[in-house]
Amino acid sequence: MKILVISDTHRYLKNAEDLIEIYKNDISAVIHLGDLVNDAEALINKYSGFNFYYVAGNNDYDKSVNYEDIITIQSKRILITHGHRQRVNYDISNLGAWALQKDADAVLFGHIHRPVREYYGSVLMCNPGSISLPRSTVLPTFGILDIDFENGIDFSVMAYMGNGNVKRLSRF
Repeated sequence: MKILVISDTHRYLKNAEDLIEIYKNDISAVIHLGDLVNDAEALINKYSGFNFYYVAGNNDYDKSVNYEDIITIQSKRILITHGHRQRVNYDISNLGAWALQKDADAVLFGHIHRPVREYYGSVLMCNPGSISLPRSTVLPTFGILDIDFENGIDFSVMAYMGNGNVKRLSRF
């Protein structure tokens, strides 16, 4: 099962919409990791055929949307958060420890606008970067979360080059 993971759209939805169109036959869900909730809801309204999961970020003030959530997909526990409450801009080890306490297989977070793919103990820690406002890459980035009963869980960091072109970033 493949899931499109995006974060930090900040009112610029064109790239996110392009990606959903590109992957619409290959993905079964979309995860939006905050900033902005309104963006996630606009995508949900436009692409009602997909399962959407989303959380609020530091620029979201709708108290009805959680800042974190745990979702279970094919028996894998995935903690999703924007990350600002865990202060990921300083150090992500607190997030990893928190994910271990929550018995998560993976934690997906945003906020820092740069891709991350690493392990904290047994927890896969992933940040797709920003599809709208990248900080450590020239191109906007996103993630593909791949959950498979035989091979477990994996995350690929991808770059969006525009005009329907994507490529995997091998350094992550």
